[in-house]
Amino acid sequence: MPLELLIAGAKALPVSLKPEHLEAFRLYGEELADWNKDFNLTAITDNDVRYGRCR
Repeated sequence: MPLELLIAGAKALPVSLKPEHLEAFRLYGEELADWNKDFNLTAITDNDVRYGRCR
């Protein structure tokens, strides 16, 4: 998940994100993508997350 999209979305709300929040979201995105390869947890793939197609 591009963190730039997350940051821009948070600013539009306005919501303040600390560096530890951004790191948690980054780690969550990576873990979700890794687990999804084996267990199909979500229809969202690495590329979908990377290019901000999450809805």
